[in-house]
Amino acid sequence: MNNSNNIEQLALEAYRQKLDDIQAIAIEEAMKERKLQQVLLKRVEQLNTRTHPGSDWRRPL
Repeated sequence: MNNSNNIEQLALEAYRQKLDDIQAIAIEEAMKERKLQQVLLKRVEQLNTRTHPGSDWRRPL
């Protein structure tokens, strides 16, 4: 019976570690997505500025 408990405990610990790994990956991916959104927003703002009346549309970003 004790051996069975040890196996269950090891399996539970491995499961928890896997969940921690998955959560860490999810957080990392969310951070990447947030960074990409910031870059895209900045790019849209730059394009809006370029097309604003009075701005020189020929100037490089």
